[in-house]
Amino acid sequence: GFLNMYHSVFTAYAREGLSYEMLEIPDPDETHADVRRDLRLDAETDKFDSERYLGDLFLSDDPNDEYADMIYVEAAQMVPHWKRTDSVDDLASRIHKLSTEEKQSQQVEFFTEDES
Repeated sequence: GFLNMYHSVFTAYAREGLSYEMLEIPDPDETHADVRRDLRLDAETDKFDSERYLGDLFLSDDPNDEYADMIYVEAAQMVPHWKRTDSVDDLASRIHKLSTEEKQSQQVEFFTEDES
């Protein structure tokens, strides 16, 4: 492994049975590279779940849909920086708004005085 520069990297892990959990190959140090590749491809094929990826076709990009994936919604609405026409002043203004300092006027109270 590792451009054939190292050998017996997983020997200690194999003794404890961890190499199979990590690599799904029973004895990676003693398994020929071509066989390791075939074993990896077989494991990937066996574990591949097409239903998982087909489900992505039915994701809603409507932010008001309670079943929408919020990450997908954000990604679908994103405008990449190379398509924006912002000026340097606009960018500087937005960066300034990202301050990590807490501002008293924007502080949100989660609990009432009775609950805290």
